[in-house]
Amino acid sequence: MSDKRSRDIVKNLIEAVQNNYSVYAWSSIDGVVSKYELKTKAVRKSLEEVDFEIVPSEDVSIEKVIPADKVVKFYVPDSSLSFEARLKNILGTQRFQTYLPFEFKFYERRKHERVSPKESCTIIFEHKRQVFKKTILDLSLGGVAILIPKTEKAILGEKLDSVHCLIELGTKRIKAKIDFCSSAIIDRFQMEQCPYGGYKISFRFSSMEEKDKEILNKFIATEVIVQKISKKI
Repeated sequence: MSDKRSRDIVKNLIEAVQNNYSVYAWSSIDGVVSKYELKTKAVRKSLEEVDFEIVPSEDVSIEKVIPADKVVKFYVPDSSLSFEARLKNILGTQRFQTYLPFEFKFYERRKHERVSPKESCTIIFEHKRQVFKKTILDLSLGGVAILIPKTEKAILGEKLDSVHCLIELGTKRIKAKIDFCSSAIIDRFQMEQCPYGGYKISFRFSSMEEKDKEILNKFIATEVIVQKISKKI
């Protein structure tokens, strides 16, 4: 790694410490991606080492985070950065240390990058006194789309009202106000999620609190990076 690239990665790791960015360790087995949230605790350039701490969770352990070859893959959603580093020391049940990354890449992101979530995400809203809970087809910072069968299109009507909704992004929940944008016919067997045909309904976000925007932005950044690097495996 060149001196400039080395300085770039150290600079971004220090930024992650200073801003308390979430860093994720990830792995992919048979196309299934697992990710674990970490925090960067210290960067010591002179010793060529970085300390990480696992964010506590019910189903995570250091054995799951550290792969058999001791090379950990990471990504930082806030920096659109992915990198690999070799394990140096295990410091306890929740902390470990790596050498400075030997490979890294920055991912360019579009303003309103649209992603189809790999994990199940849902949107819940009420229309004409009926509650709908639908799996999200795709979403961006600008809006969200769902699939509905033909039978439910009649219930929803030709044009939906502006409504408040709850969006479940894995373990995170955000609230927003959505406005109907458009609907498109999905033919039979055109999409696996709707084999007998239906409609793709698109909404735009008309209002959302800043804290929820941050959660959505981080979720989308994570999905973008994981999906891009998974394609290269």
